[in-house]
Amino acid sequence: MNRELANEIREVIEDTVGYLCSENMVSGELVWTMLECLSQAKVAELEDDLTIGRQEKLFKKKATPATKSDRKTDW
Repeated sequence: MNRELANEIREVIEDTVGYLCSENMVSGELVWTMLECLSQAKVAELEDDLTIGRQEKLFKKKATPATKSDRKTDW
């Protein structure tokens, strides 16, 4: 990503927030706070997508019942 594209993205978001606030009589602080929360959720979702292979392995491991030979003994 270059500076020009980053500025364009920022401008689009700022214009959109400004429009939504004006049209709906909503606080800019509220909308920016909501965007912050949505951004954090989206980043977490994207990170999960990158590690889905690992999650599938863990899920399969948990879903498989242990047999006597899988269990460790204390003695």
